[in-house]
Amino acid sequence: TPLNGVTAVAAGLYHTIALKSDGTVTNWGDNSHTQCTVPDGLGYVKAIAAGYFHTVALKADGTLVAWGDNQQLGIIDIPPAATGVKAIIAGDYHTLALKSDGTVIGWGYNAAGQLNVPANAIGVKGLAAGQTHSMALRSDGTVVAWAGNYYGQTSVPVSVTGVVGIAAGGFNSMALKSDGTVAAWGQNGYGQNCIRSGLRGVKSIVPGRRHMLALSTFLPTEIQTWGFDGWGEGLVPWGLTSAMTMANGFYHTVALTQLEPMSGGGP
Repeated sequence: TPLNGVTAVAAGLYHTIALKSDGTVTNWGDNSHTQCTVPDGLGYVKAIAAGYFHTVALKADGTLVAWGDNQQLGIIDIPPAATGVKAIIAGDYHTLALKSDGTVIGWGYNAAGQLNVPANAIGVKGLAAGQTHSMALRSDGTVVAWAGNYYGQTSVPVSVTGVVGIAAGGFNSMALKSDGTVAAWGQNGYGQNCIRSGLRGVKSIVPGRRHMLALSTFLPTEIQTWGFDGWGEGLVPWGLTSAMTMANGFYHTVALTQLEPMSGGGP
């Protein structure tokens, strides 16, 4: 049965979150760390994010609510400074918030320095968070990345300019440029950076821990995937079209569509 009235989706390790048009949130999947136990009375939500075992909701008044396993890392301990928030993103064990003044704050696990927002991360309009690294998209179309750089995931190539969107996988990074092309760098052990030749007309990019997605208006198949596909997370169901946005977990992918996918077998 389709879940109707959904405006946004997010995916954690083994759980999925959907934001409905009435400002309420519904979860499903693994709840071993209470990551699917939505707090009673939660409403007026306008954005959602999911980490490995935690979930975060941004309310219409710019405040945040988080739930799940804290694991003594402060993952769901919202700092007092987290007010006037306009966007959120969750890494595996940390969360970043973009405030209305274009500054960024973070909390949770910080072993690699993923919460140590650099001084040049100002005028920010977008965020991304991987397993141990963080990224910010500045209003001038440049990208700032910091923390774990084991695979070069925070070494932003000099050619990455004119950026309109960013995404962070487990240990790799992606940028969507204004010309509709995609750049990727960092870990490539599962082909995360092996972007399909000729991919252009991209309108959004979505990271997974080991697989990546792009929505393209150019190629016949709207949803493009690459990277690890050991569990079918990169196998787009036949008949799935009109996708508005998507979310990647570790082993699963979720798409928000305008229409119910066609039934029946593939060609």
